[in-house]
Amino acid sequence: MANIVKMYRNGVKLDISTVYIPGLNDEDIAKIAEFIASIDPKIHFHIIGYVEVPGAPWRKPTNHEVINVVEKARKYLVKVTWSNVTAEQIKYNSIRLL
Repeated sequence: MANIVKMYRNGVKLDISTVYIPGLNDEDIAKIAEFIASIDPKIHFHIIGYVEVPGAPWRKPTNHEVINVVEKARKYLVKVTWSNVTAEQIKYNSIRLL
């Protein structure tokens, strides 16, 4: 997080994104937004709904869940956006590495 502050102070335009995984980082989203706002509440923050991966223990959030954390982030920031695509909507090829 210190690097984010350094980049901002050096004039780098920041767009910050994080993945939202329900049940894992629900509370962290608001904390991240609060941290970003402490630098500049006009920094863009994009919340990405987790895309399920076979064998992973987490599930994809519902749109309602994503909107809920977005609203929490908007208490601190001016520009918060979100996406919540399914694996089928991803238009690029991927390969399994492990």
